[in-house]
Amino acid sequence: MTTEEWKAANARASVIEDVIDAEGEEITPSVAALAPITKSDALVRPAASVNDVEDAFHDYQALCARLLDRDDVQNIGGRSFRKKSAWRKLAVAFGVSCEVRERIYDRDDRNNILRAEIVVRATAPNGRYMDGLGICDVSERKFSKQNHDIPATAMTRATNRACADLFGMGEVSAEEITDDGPVVRRMTPEPRRDDHDVAFTESIVERLQPLPETYREMFKEWRRQQGIGWPIAKADVARVRVKVSDIVAEAAKDEAPF
Repeated sequence: MTTEEWKAANARASVIEDVIDAEGEEITPSVAALAPITKSDALVRPAASVNDVEDAFHDYQALCARLLDRDDVQNIGGRSFRKKSAWRKLAVAFGVSCEVRERIYDRDDRNNILRAEIVVRATAPNGRYMDGLGICDVSERKFSKQNHDIPATAMTRATNRACADLFGMGEVSAEEITDDGPVVRRMTPEPRRDDHDVAFTESIVERLQPLPETYREMFKEWRRQQGIGWPIAKADVARVRVKVSDIVAEAAKDEAPF
């Protein structure tokens, strides 16, 4: 037997021994076999083909045209905005479910709600989801039933926003529009809740509530222009105190009999 034939015979014998061992005992895989296979790709790619994505958006637009009617849209400032009913219809049509993830209520000493923050999650049948934040506070307008209307408005805004973002449209809903325009979303981080002066905020409400609506709206517009949140942050207390005093004095002057 030549050297080459001897090596080949040994190789075949080794294979046979490995097979016998595999039948008789568990073979521990090597480290290489356990290493995950990864693919390096720095690009963010479409979830489907370009044609499929385009068809999906065309289907969405076609469904909106056929499903929604004039009662689902509100015209504000020469533009059309979809109302709560429109987003609920679309959610049902696409099988989207919504759930409340967080509720935060700020109350006065009489337990009346001054401000509501609600987070709603909209989830599609494929598991994709988006969270929407809705905020409403007592300074926006005169609420006839503030303990119901403020949380309900925040809930509607949060649900509408979650659905709009989930569909990829990013539209502003009618309930997010005030008489003066869209509800302003602060681009800078909100103060920590520890930085709010809740007692001072409640005192402001007590001072402004007896005044005619014109003066309350005056304060609301000034606060919006100044980017002051609600409850009022401690850093804003000084200038809010001055502004409220000016408004109260102006209201008293207008009501003076002489």
